[in-house]
Amino acid sequence: MKTRKFILIYFLILGNQYSNACSSIVLKNQHSIFLAKNFDWTYGNGYLLKNIRGVQKRAFITGTGNAANWTSKYGSVTFTQNGKEMPYGGMNEKGLAIEMLWLEYTEYYINEITPYLNELEWIQYQLDNYASIDEVIQNINTLSIRPFKGKIHFIVADANGKSIVVEHIGGKIKYEMKEANHCQAITNFDIAASSDWYFKNKTATGSVANPLYRYSLLQKDIADNSFANNLSAKTALDILDNVAIKKGNFKTYWTIVYDITKKEIHFKSADAKNVKRLAFATLDFNTTKEAIDINTPMKEDISNSLIPYTVAMNTNLVSTSFKLLGLERTDAVAISKNQFDFASTPDNSYTINYVTLKITVTTDDSSKLGKIGIVIMDGEENFKKFLPFRDGFHQISAAGSTYTWLYYGLPKNNYAIAVVQDENNNKRPDFATEKYAFSNGKRISNGSLPSFEDCKVVMQEGVKEVELLLQSEK
Repeated sequence: MKTRKFILIYFLILGNQYSNACSSIVLKNQHSIFLAKNFDWTYGNGYLLKNIRGVQKRAFITGTGNAANWTSKYGSVTFTQNGKEMPYGGMNEKGLAIEMLWLEYTEYYINEITPYLNELEWIQYQLDNYASIDEVIQNINTLSIRPFKGKIHFIVADANGKSIVVEHIGGKIKYEMKEANHCQAITNFDIAASSDWYFKNKTATGSVANPLYRYSLLQKDIADNSFANNLSAKTALDILDNVAIKKGNFKTYWTIVYDITKKEIHFKSADAKNVKRLAFATLDFNTTKEAIDINTPMKEDISNSLIPYTVAMNTNLVSTSFKLLGLERTDAVAISKNQFDFASTPDNSYTINYVTLKITVTTDDSSKLGKIGIVIMDGEENFKKFLPFRDGFHQISAAGSTYTWLYYGLPKNNYAIAVVQDENNNKRPDFATEKYAFSNGKRISNGSLPSFEDCKVVMQEGVKEVELLLQSEK
């Protein structure tokens, strides 16, 4: 196998670097507070759910340690593709609103002492228990996240006018808080990287497929402050329309606006473009779990149109979404049932079939890593063709001499891993002059790449750590 075939990896990486998207903004003035989000994805089905008070809950077991237990204090309305207790976002009756967005280089801190829940249960937990940003911050270290799949950061706003972006970077929780009347935005890079890019590229043009460009557009809207005296749900909808991905299989499927002041939700979808409105004042959070299809063709007020939400509806939602997420080995019936009876066991379809892969890349001389591409490959045939496993490729420009990337929810199997530098920006590996590494420390020999069998790493335990040392041929 000749090394020139490795070029395919870089074209794959570069062609998919923006494959996970979303945009969110918190708008505030003296009279109103809105949290708004575009949900960009490959799939648009889902439900709006009403969640009731007084429900005893336990997190789904995704590993060793103690799954969190709690009782819902507040009622809420959430949006989900993954079942009743795993929303993408929502708002509770006190006006605490939360949304999540993809952040590829997320690394959650996991310990065996702190109770845990998964990345989407974290959203429901906040809505169930807290009324304000202050409460969220005070309790931010009381739970850890053991994810199913998602590498995400969160944007949260409350009725007091505060907002916060919460991120898990390098195994540490970081957050940026904005006080009342100070707006906030986020897309798919961390706050520090997004802010740095914006201040260096304020006048740049680009494509809304680029999350940094979308962030720049949102920040320009904030700086313009044209809504200072006239802020409404339509303002938020118009701003999000400017950063929406409107064509293709990967596009903006949902647009959601939480009117925190009035405690109303406005939303539309790519398949049902009429804006719907739900008023919390009409909801009873003491009885009956209720829902409505997010793609309902109804117009305007849907407050009296929710229907009872059943286990069958939930199971169908979980089954479809988990397959698209690459979690097809999970038992959708059991996971859905757990979202109603909270009785998952340690040996469930997730813990039996999936692992976390933690890849740490370093150099042999402590120099800056620079632009690197990481690829995970399964099986001899895919290794020969250098075809990455699903979502098993990642490109980043790393400023330090060490970089860690995680793949959560990787099916148990055997994999080979490679990392290459592209310091000369020619979008191809130059093994003679640039550094590279394969798993198990294997190197190129006589112009040929090592075999899959030589590079194979067995993934069977809960967390598998692999270290790759970048070295040159010089």
